[in-house]
Amino acid sequence: RSMKILLITSGANNDKCSSWLVFSNFVKLMRTEFNADIKIICLSPKFFNTKSELGETNYSLFLINGLLAGVFNRINKNYLWIISNFYTRIYSHKIYRYIKKNKINKLWIKADLIPMMFLDQILKKKYIPYHISVFDDPFFYQGYLPFIDKVNLKFKKLFTDAASIDTPTSFLYNYYKNNNVINNNTIVSESFVGVFKNSLKSPKINNKVRKIALTGSIYGIDAMIAFISAVSEILIKEKIEFHLITNTYGVHIKYLQSKYKNIFEYVKIMPFIPEHKLINELQNYDLLYLPMKFDEKYIFQTNSSFPSKTHNYLASQIPIIVHAPKNSSLYDFFVSNNLGIVFDNLDKYDITSKFIKLLDKNTRLDISNKIRLFNETSVSNYHVKKLYNII
Repeated sequence: RSMKILLITSGANNDKCSSWLVFSNFVKLMRTEFNADIKIICLSPKFFNTKSELGETNYSLFLINGLLAGVFNRINKNYLWIISNFYTRIYSHKIYRYIKKNKINKLWIKADLIPMMFLDQILKKKYIPYHISVFDDPFFYQGYLPFIDKVNLKFKKLFTDAASIDTPTSFLYNYYKNNNVINNNTIVSESFVGVFKNSLKSPKINNKVRKIALTGSIYGIDAMIAFISAVSEILIKEKIEFHLITNTYGVHIKYLQSKYKNIFEYVKIMPFIPEHKLINELQNYDLLYLPMKFDEKYIFQTNSSFPSKTHNYLASQIPIIVHAPKNSSLYDFFVSNNLGIVFDNLDKYDITSKFIKLLDKNTRLDISNKIRLFNETSVSNYHVKKLYNII
């Protein structure tokens, strides 16, 4: 008899939601490769949601919609905590009945506020073994600051009692073990926040660099500002375009354009590209840019994170500019796998000299070939098999 697993996640179930993309890739692979029996409950901020690509059950949490929550959060800093408790009371009984009806043996929970609060309520009714997936560490999340003590108390108990957890890289679960966030019996694994892929065709490496792309959210805004400031004259001289391909709210883009006018005059905002088209579209670029924050305030998050966009970047085989501090997980990953030139500071002259090296076609060809060889072995995705075995 196969184990029946219930995944409870939050966020819209579409390819504009990075966590949904990660879970959907995991679930598809687990179902096809290991015949996994995984059911899904998606706690979505959308008011209407009829789509169900993976057979998921959707519960609407429209009062947590990004723009709406942003407005109410200005009125009351505890809004997210209040509304999360409200939804937990409404839906926890339904989810518990779902668990009983479907004879669920194991829960798989995204380490986000609402799924964890649902888990807390479910465990009060009946203990069910559970696994926690951490994409972004919840204990240091800035959005929880107004009610961080309440959240940490709840999270600490749930992490301590978890049967198993996965984190983006080993940095975070080592931190959890060393600081008694999880107990010594908790089984741990790395998720790398996604599935490694490879393009069926290799890209053409052009003689000259004409286009650079950054996709998704701009996590490392300080790195991006330093990078474009350093290379702006080269961008003009060599007629190189910097494209931002994002699904970020238009309001936020306008804010960034206003705040960083001198930088965004070099940035061309491009329309969102669906996941199934993204790798092919990335192959139209000469370089891909992957920044992380250097600000000391966010250094723990930087060190412990692994951006999900990395997988599509690598799959495209286009040379990647990784702009991340030394000791960050992303820095370690690219350096240890010898996947290209890493920019590890915000110094203008260091950035410029390294960027000039990337203008050389042979340098970019070499990086692309190393990425292709890496992809040939990484597509086995042993980390996903290990993750499934643990769950």
